[in-house]
Amino acid sequence: MTLLTHAEEAQLSQDVVATALAGALHMHGSQKAFAQRAGVTPVFVNNIIKGKRMPSLDMARRMAPLLPISPTDQAAWLEQVEHFWHSRRCIERTARALVREDALAMVQKLTDLRLSTFSAPPDGVRYAWDMTLKLGEAVGPRLAVKEHAALYLDYCDVMFEAYSMLGRHVNALWIIKRKQWVAAWMEESPILRGSHLDRRSFDEHKVNALRQEMVVLSGLGLCKEAYDLAFKIEADPAYQRNAAFWQALLTWDRLHAMKRLPRVGLREARRMVYTAWRASEALGNDWQPLAHLLLARSYANFCVSRDHWQEARATLSQYLPVLNHIPYCGPLHKVLFLRAWAQTLRAQGALDEWREVIMEATHLAQQAGLANELAVIERERREGGRLGRSKRDNEPQGELVLD
Repeated sequence: MTLLTHAEEAQLSQDVVATALAGALHMHGSQKAFAQRAGVTPVFVNNIIKGKRMPSLDMARRMAPLLPISPTDQAAWLEQVEHFWHSRRCIERTARALVREDALAMVQKLTDLRLSTFSAPPDGVRYAWDMTLKLGEAVGPRLAVKEHAALYLDYCDVMFEAYSMLGRHVNALWIIKRKQWVAAWMEESPILRGSHLDRRSFDEHKVNALRQEMVVLSGLGLCKEAYDLAFKIEADPAYQRNAAFWQALLTWDRLHAMKRLPRVGLREARRMVYTAWRASEALGNDWQPLAHLLLARSYANFCVSRDHWQEARATLSQYLPVLNHIPYCGPLHKVLFLRAWAQTLRAQGALDEWREVIMEATHLAQQAGLANELAVIERERREGGRLGRSKRDNEPQGELVLD
């Protein structure tokens, strides 16, 4: 540890510069004459002597040879000016490091809260999302600066999930549009090369930002726009550089939008799911079981939308016994799965079973504080009595068995 801090070093050099200048001009000249020769104002020279200002390095190099003192003292005076500015730069670097450390800690706290929702009990999930939203909205302005651009992308991901969980679709769209703007700016800026993001991580942020926009558009009822956006994502170089990783996730998003588009048939959906399924198997990561569950759920929802409840039931029934044992399958994923299962039962006409499942989904969503899901479940509950057995019960149907 040094004896003096950078701030103290800077103050010491400024005192020496001011005192030496005052003494030289008092003994051998005037402030006005010196200012004229140096090309500055007398007021500026007086402010240096009073410790209110400091000359820049270029200005000091012009002033030093004009000082009425020996060449050795001129060089020493200039050295003190240089030392002052060096100490100031050290202060700024230290301050930026402290701010960045603080920013890293804030984003890490938000990320930890988000990750806790995958394994926490339902009441813990509600607390985690509430805390995420409060903390995130408080620290957002501090992170929205160029120096923290890479961290801001992580921040946007967490806040998008928090807004989505609470059914705040407009806020979710706003934060993800901000993320897209920041990512576009970073791609054209040298800051990307100096950040902690490598190319693969940055690509993940870019693709996820577009996928998240798809989710919001579907939530707002703009399913055609969401479906068309999927083609834009597939054409993006960031997607193409790791298409095997993204295929299953994009298929899941696309199926969610497709179920409200009558022009898309079951055969196309089945082909998409099979392709994405095999692609996700090749990855072999810890998230694969959850990815398979999400694909199965989205496909089942699509089947129900096309009156193919038997295929939906065959697809979902494989996951009922293992739903509570799938890694990273938190309350939200379970509620979404139960909703899909309930919709299948309703389409089948099994209304007693439908009521039991919809009550289970409601209870879980209430415990976890999933306001958006509660609103959707309530709407589906009101519609429950309007739909009997599917018109196509007796038609031959294929089964998509995902093993």
